[in-house]
Amino acid sequence: MRQRASILETPPGEDGHHGLVNLMFLILAATTVNMCLRQYTQSGQLVDLSLFWCLASDVTAGVLVFVIILLLCICAYAVLKLCTVGWIGDSACVGWYIMLLVGFVIAPLYAIIWLLPLAPLVSVILGIQWNIFLMKIHSYFAVNFARRLGKGGPPEPINFINFLEFLLLPTLVYQTSYPRNAHIRLWYAAKEFVQCLGISMCMYICVKDFIFPVLTEQWLGGTHYHY
Repeated sequence: MRQRASILETPPGEDGHHGLVNLMFLILAATTVNMCLRQYTQSGQLVDLSLFWCLASDVTAGVLVFVIILLLCICAYAVLKLCTVGWIGDSACVGWYIMLLVGFVIAPLYAIIWLLPLAPLVSVILGIQWNIFLMKIHSYFAVNFARRLGKGGPPEPINFINFLEFLLLPTLVYQTSYPRNAHIRLWYAAKEFVQCLGISMCMYICVKDFIFPVLTEQWLGGTHYHY
């Protein structure tokens, strides 16, 4: 297989936009470095995080709402576990699960919108995590309950460690086992993590320097947030 001459060239057999995407990221990175140097010459710091801290305030309230969401997930697991060991019947299990789903929808939504005045960034993160956990617990319950009824394979033992592992895995579909490598590629994970941080920093700087001033000018008539 022919090797690429540079990262800006599309490798053989790959998507035709592969090299273009790399070029766009290169331009974004160069622009970010230029803005960081300009910020350093003006204020003596490479990155001004004042906007971030303004949008990410109310962390304590956000942690409280996250704990509520996590407790509702654990309650859903507890209902399924009680049904598995025979303490409650199948009909009661479904009834309790439906009530938990209603609470899972109402309680975090009420806390985020009406009860706690959360910062925009905290609200967005909690909203995303809330939807992820909602889909996860439904997948976990549906698969295990169907197996208990003899559908989709024999029932698998339910344990709390397995449930927590599924909550942390980057998937929305529960399976009794997942294909994985024999060992974790630490260098690959570290490289992806650093790339994620770099892209996030690029996006933050571009939003702060180019997008946010325009929004405040259009929406607030030139009155900027005091961050």
